[in-house]
Amino acid sequence: MVAQSSAAPRPPVLLTRPDYYGTLAAARLFGAHGIPVATADPHRLAPASWSRYVTRRVRCPPAEVAPELRDWLLEFGERYPGHVLYPTSDGLAWLISTHADELGRHFRLYSPPAPVMERVLDKASLYELCARVGIEVPQSWYPQTTEDLAAVAREARFPLLIKQRTQALSLTCSKGLTVTDASQLPEAFDGFERANRHGDAILRRQPEACRPMLQEYRPEVPGGTVLVGGFVDQAGNLLAARASAKILQKPRRLGIALCLEEAPLDDCVARKLEALCRAAGYYGVFQVEFVRVDDRFLLIDFNPRLYHYMVFEIARGMPLPLFAYHAAIGDEATLAELGRAAQASAAPAGRTFTDRLALEVMLRGQSLTGRMSSEEATRWRRWHAEHRASMVDLSLDWDDPWPVFFDLLQRLSHWGRHPWNTVRRMLFNSD
Repeated sequence: MVAQSSAAPRPPVLLTRPDYYGTLAAARLFGAHGIPVATADPHRLAPASWSRYVTRRVRCPPAEVAPELRDWLLEFGERYPGHVLYPTSDGLAWLISTHADELGRHFRLYSPPAPVMERVLDKASLYELCARVGIEVPQSWYPQTTEDLAAVAREARFPLLIKQRTQALSLTCSKGLTVTDASQLPEAFDGFERANRHGDAILRRQPEACRPMLQEYRPEVPGGTVLVGGFVDQAGNLLAARASAKILQKPRRLGIALCLEEAPLDDCVARKLEALCRAAGYYGVFQVEFVRVDDRFLLIDFNPRLYHYMVFEIARGMPLPLFAYHAAIGDEATLAELGRAAQASAAPAGRTFTDRLALEVMLRGQSLTGRMSSEEATRWRRWHAEHRASMVDLSLDWDDPWPVFFDLLQRLSHWGRHPWNTVRRMLFNSD
């Protein structure tokens, strides 16, 4: 890492996965601060690539084909040295940490070593670390044989959730599948494993982490999880953190955040997350999801990267992409200043977040299919109207309109290529 004087040109950033909304938020933030932004993606419709803040758009192999993307990154870095490269997906987090020595010759990185990244990306090892620092997790199983699966079917309380142990280089990034009866478990588990594969690179390195896991599922708290995002420096200090209440997700039983409200961050939770990162050796941006059961917080996921609702964090005074940028270029003074400013503005102020387009599609679609009553749909529209003044939208920015247009094209393209999946998830609220 090379420290920069205030007079030196700002190093540029290379952002992968411009089809992700966290990448769009980062591109706009960097551009607004005068930092040159390049995007790399296999496709042309990725919304972030069409931001007015992007100065270079290039094509690259998909993240799931790790060897080809690594070679492409090395070639790009040799041709355009000095870019900051920070992960925008679990697959990129895994790839960058695994090849940090090679990539670090051309890029400015802020990535922990590969064993650290693998520990936090594999839920089995992550949950072991949680137990060490006093963080509760849902009861979970990691069956490797048919006998293991039969034992779980006998002892577990249903419903159960089948999910991926790691989503690094996942070909589907599935949120999981619920099973309501023990008799369904063998067939559902085998079907889930066949349908949710991983890239060859991680299969060779971590074959056990590429198998599914089982976890107790709490249907009483759908969409009622607590999300915590923040930044830990290389010394293990929590520089900033924010909590959000996920009040609606898509699909409604298992999915990503659709509506969020600010929430106070429990001091005990913050201290334990700092301890978890230190125990793992992790540093950088993180996002954690908890299921809250009464006064207990049960950790279910840890994302070591930029994430979906990053625009919400930026809007409420925690510009995490800038934290990662200044850490990568060795600007510790600015990093500390960002941390102090974020801590000073940490108190919730009633702000909210939504993906307005997806929300409206869900409300209309599930009202038509009978999966949502007219009263509930009215309640969500009223919530949106009441919070309009304090609301942050996933992609809408009138100063940067083109990404919204390409976002719509990207969604229509996805819905057209996966019509049944769209109907199941958006209209029938199915896993």
